[in-house]
Amino acid sequence: MLRKLRQPDTLANQAYRSIKKAIIQGEFSPQEQLAEEHIASILGISRTPIREAMNRLAYEGLLEIEKGKKARVAAFTEHDHENFLELRQLLEPYNVWKIAATISSDVIRELEHNLLEQLQAIQNKNFYLFIEKDMEFHLLLAKDSKNNKLVEFIEQLNTNLNRRFLISSKILELGVYEAYTEHIAILEALKERDGEAAKESMIHHIKKIEERINLYQTKREIE
Repeated sequence: MLRKLRQPDTLANQAYRSIKKAIIQGEFSPQEQLAEEHIASILGISRTPIREAMNRLAYEGLLEIEKGKKARVAAFTEHDHENFLELRQLLEPYNVWKIAATISSDVIRELEHNLLEQLQAIQNKNFYLFIEKDMEFHLLLAKDSKNNKLVEFIEQLNTNLNRRFLISSKILELGVYEAYTEHIAILEALKERDGEAAKESMIHHIKKIEERINLYQTKREIE
């Protein structure tokens, strides 16, 4: 749930993270209106940082903002995930291939720590935390490319796809350990500085993500 903001950071950044998390975790429904004054009241801040945060979320595709109207949570059509997956299949294998030869030991350690947190989240059945750590894993890989636009695109693609899983907590259990082992394979290839192996491991991982999303959709239709 949204709570008043107290941490030492810009209010706009805090508001952005809080609203984004609420959207991803399904606390706001697709097409639900988000009035600036209402969100500002909940978070205990003025409307100015809320407006800045909402514009940023609109840029990422999580909100729809029309002039003279309240912001709405963006809908997620049945074909959206196909478009996002297609772009991920183009960008992320290329990214790990690109960074394999130059990845630093510091980034390797960050990735190893992230995988430990993924495993702990699985063991504790904290699947929302796993999804967060899953996204963090992919962003750590993107950030090592030193291409800020690539980081933005990969974050946006991961964010929108993760919304698909976070709609129902029952679905979160599907394939989390499998995803974790796929991440391990990517990291092992990077440790060996093997760009081709890292690329193939990422291609395999994203194909498996597609299979899990299709399974999610099938289960949802049955329910």
